[in-house]
Amino acid sequence: MPRHRHGGIAGQGVDGDAEGRRQADPVQRPHGLTVPGPAASSEPQYLYLTTRGRKTGKPREIEIWFTRRGRCFYLVSERRLRAHWVQNLLEEPRVRWSVDGRKFRGRARVLRAAGSPELVRDIRARSKSKYGWGDGLVVELDPGAPAERRRPHGQA
Repeated sequence: MPRHRHGGIAGQGVDGDAEGRRQADPVQRPHGLTVPGPAASSEPQYLYLTTRGRKTGKPREIEIWFTRRGRCFYLVSERRLRAHWVQNLLEEPRVRWSVDGRKFRGRARVLRAAGSPELVRDIRARSKSKYGWGDGLVVELDPGAPAERRRPHGQA
């Protein structure tokens, strides 16, 4: 069976219900909230995002749930602006990512509910449908948008 980078086996922890549908096991969130796990889907479950460390300048990769709408990919940050990966992309919006072996480069941006309420609502709903969870700060990854570098690393 294929293994994910996080060490789990693809499809592990998923059981069928009485009608034969696949149901995901619950996931224990750090703050104690239990939510359904990723639903069985033909779409990959994980995106691998690489940002540039705002302090070190070194590449930093995370594995994260994602949804897709059109050409863009969307991530939801449970820790909102406190997440290091979000802080990194705010400093340097040029990022790269991969999904199911396909590699992308583009621009990342935080979507504010006040500025894009319909889009934020839609992405949260897609995430909730796919993973059983969708609360948090929405981040858009756009492979077609050139990104201006904010400032050279280490300069104020």
